Amino acid sequence: VPAFRLVALSPLLGFVTNSVFFKEPTRAPAVPGRIWTRMGEIFGNLKTVLSYAGKNRKFGVMLFIGSVVRTDTVITGSFLALWIVNAGRAGGVDAIMATKTAGLVASIRFVTKVIGAPVFGVITDKINRSLFMLISLALMTFAFGYFGLITNVFGIGMMVGAAIIGFAESAEAIASQSLIAQEAPPHLRGSSVGVFTFLGTATLIVVNLAGGYLFYKAGFNSPLLMEGAFHFVVLLVSIALLRKSAAAGGL
Repeated sequence: VPAFRLVALSPLLGFVTNSVFFKEPTRAPAVPGRIWTRMGEIFGNLKTVLSYAGKNRKFGVMLFIGSVVRTDTVITGSFLALWIVNAGRAGGVDAIMATKTAGLVASIRFVTKVIGAPVFGVITDKINRSLFMLISLALMTFAFGYFGLITNVFGIGMMVGAAIIGFAESAEAIASQSLIAQEAPPHLRGSSVGVFTFLGTATLIVVNLAGGYLFYKAGFNSPLLMEGAFHFVVLLVSIALLRKSAAAGGL
């Protein structure tokens, strides 16, 4: 279990690394001793983004959805393979065979994500982006819930599940990115993406810790079912909020 705690902190390390080494070039030379001023600007931008979210319901829903968008990567990337390996060990399957199956499942997932990206990119330009975001959340709910029906991780059902989750992840990624571009005002676009990413990273840490606990306490596929339930809750809340937005002027 402690190992999962360390893994859960890895997204935070990535966030810090990205902020330090891949930050947007500054428009003026850095001034020594102005660190607190810069921090004040960061929190000021955060306050501005959240304030705008309070005024624009669709923008607020977009930020709320950000809390779930990135969480699928750690659940599928870590616990899907662990499920296969541990189920194989419990069933007397050779470790090499179990590892090969886990690799095949990961490959299917990645291939379907690549194939789905351009397809969903075209779709998101053809239909309402808020609606497509809800559809992608529903797809993720179904994809993760599907793993609850699998009784043999070495059967064709697991391969089908890997393909479904790959397409669903691709749809969610494209939908969220296009919705940010649509709803974020030009003067807050960079800050909006930053807040959106921060919310997803923060939630990812919590989800990974909870997934590690459930993996040992509730069953090998429980982290996947938990992720499906999380998406379902976000879907229901988003629908409720967007219905109010629709009453005020449509999706």
